[in-house]
Amino acid sequence: MGQVLRILQEYENSRSLENRTLVAKFPDLSKLPPEIGLSILANLNATDLCLAGCVWNDLANDEILWQSLCHSSWGYVNIYSRIRHIPNFSFKQLYMVLDEATLTFNADPFQGEAYLLNHGLVENNPSEIAKFLHMSKLLKADKKREYLNARREVLDELVKLQNFQNQFLPNALRKFFGQVSAPTERGDYLSDIIEKFSERFCKCNPKLGLNKAFILCSC
Repeated sequence: MGQVLRILQEYENSRSLENRTLVAKFPDLSKLPPEIGLSILANLNATDLCLAGCVWNDLANDEILWQSLCHSSWGYVNIYSRIRHIPNFSFKQLYMVLDEATLTFNADPFQGEAYLLNHGLVENNPSEIAKFLHMSKLLKADKKREYLNARREVLDELVKLQNFQNQFLPNALRKFFGQVSAPTERGDYLSDIIEKFSERFCKCNPKLGLNKAFILCSC
């Protein structure tokens, strides 16, 4: 929990003079210039920010704070391009919907996909879904792998988003497996992603004069 809320919780859970003195030394954010209060609250995660809203409602519900939280966890969702046309749009509400979408995906990626589509967060085409997967930080690797194994057309688009220009081959491969989690066993999916990586690496580095990079894998 953030420093601000730890101090508040200590105050609420203890009647000691020492703790009351500690809280008294911490300034009331509502009495500070707004930009300073927002700068302090910008260090909180979503849970702490919601709790801070019980004390500093206006500051903690500032759209700038929630916009930053959305973009830091989900770098791309199609709805970002349409917010100006959505009446009473709220980044805080969007965060809650995206959080639920992530939880759903991490339980069942195909239900997660349905949730994203039904709530208009992404468009129903491989390129848009690939952008969401590429720029989302909270998706479980094994669920992402399960989804891509079944949706090879999305995998194709995800590979196109990778940039391996001027990268050492082993480093590029590590980066790739950070995006596309490798299966634990040999099989069609492993062969497919290695093939796609090879083609993409060569395309990003045309000066090498290679059409394909051959990679040996051991399990």
